[in-house]
Amino acid sequence: MKLYSFLLENKTLKQTIFKNTFWLSFSEIIARFLKFILLIYVARILGATEYGRFSFALDLVAILIIFADLGTGTIITRELAKDLKKEKDYLHSLFSLRIFLTLFTLFLINLIAIFITPDIKVKRVIFLLSFYGIFSSFFDFANSFFRARQRMEYEAIGKILNSVFCVGLGFLFLQKIPSIITLSYAYLIGIFIATLSLFWILQKKFIPFGFKIDKIIWKEFLSLSWPLAFIAIFASVYHYMDTVMLGAWGFMKETGWYNAAYRIIDILIIPAILISLSFFPVTSKSFKIGEKEEKKKKIFLSQLSILTALAIPLIMGGVVLAPQIINFLYGREYRASILALQILIITAGIIYLSHPFYRTLIAANLQKTIFWITFSGALLNMILNFLLIPKYTLYGAAVATLISYFLVFLLYLIFLKKKTSLSPFNKKYHNILIVSLSASLLMIFLISQISVLIKLNIILLILIGAIFYSVCIFLFNKIFKLKLI
Repeated sequence: MKLYSFLLENKTLKQTIFKNTFWLSFSEIIARFLKFILLIYVARILGATEYGRFSFALDLVAILIIFADLGTGTIITRELAKDLKKEKDYLHSLFSLRIFLTLFTLFLINLIAIFITPDIKVKRVIFLLSFYGIFSSFFDFANSFFRARQRMEYEAIGKILNSVFCVGLGFLFLQKIPSIITLSYAYLIGIFIATLSLFWILQKKFIPFGFKIDKIIWKEFLSLSWPLAFIAIFASVYHYMDTVMLGAWGFMKETGWYNAAYRIIDILIIPAILISLSFFPVTSKSFKIGEKEEKKKKIFLSQLSILTALAIPLIMGGVVLAPQIINFLYGREYRASILALQILIITAGIIYLSHPFYRTLIAANLQKTIFWITFSGALLNMILNFLLIPKYTLYGAAVATLISYFLVFLLYLIFLKKKTSLSPFNKKYHNILIVSLSASLLMIFLISQISVLIKLNIILLILIGAIFYSVCIFLFNKIFKLKLI
């Protein structure tokens, strides 16, 4: 009973933060892992070309569906967190706004689909996934109200329902009729069930449902949300545009190979997202007026040190083991994905290092700075994709992604140092770098020797490497009395 109360009720501030972090982390891990398993199955059973077609359609929808939200979801959460008395008016008015935005977005997606590809089958998949995107938008709309009430357990229920139905139906449909059309239906049904469930909970437990057109509220929210909309658009450009450009130029098999590698990166960056999110409330609090500068530095360096200690072995181990990872997950048809994965694993390491800077800039109320940094990354990514993809296909896309994320990381570092007192350039962080590099080199040497002597399963090899690396870090800390993390 105590556990039930602790995980499903808001009692104290600390308990509520822990409860919400637990549910969001748990659901995110479950959802990503289940979808990852499904997509590996899709890649194996349908082949690289069909997998590329589906990935192209899905990523195109992912970019354009931002127009169904325009950043209003985040503003709903922020404004309602300040004053829940307006909840009913906001739900009724903004639901009508969401309907108009989603209808426009539905039209936009299918209009672009006419011109972006001559492939009739892909156009049909885009049509089906456009409805998947629309329901996803309403799914996020409902979650913005749960977040305002700090009831993230309901968001977690929705995410898990979506992934369970999507993945379960995906396996079932693909066994009966192996096609990206049937896979699209699985995605659509999964999100429909999850969205319907969330709206039922919202109506039953919190707010009576209604529909109201209030142009004053529309104008108020759109005037507040447009910077967030642009940030989301720019971020989605350098996350999804490479796949869309590969597909638009007709490199469907290469798109499949590229996305086989990229889906692994989506799993690898989960720890970075969760660690930075768990630090964010403490980081935000440290920027309150009157807080000591030393406290900010300590929190920032703690987060950066942990993520650096994870990023370096990830990069070094990932590059070395990439051939075995691809072969284990996808088979020989995807050997072309190996180099792309090696490039993207370096990108994943940069994402790990970027998160502390990104979250700290938000905590310091420097959203405009983030806006221009994100814009710069998106612009560079598009230019590089135009230059590199026609000649180097998936490898050009991977290099464009790497360079774009590296630029964003450098800009985060420069502006954080310029606009705050925070900087990673100190003796303690240098020690972290040296120790992590040394331990990673020893780890690489060990797993290389093991691979020569014994043919081990890749999962077991990764586990041995991770344990050895952790022991090395512990021993370095003890022997040299560094007190690093």
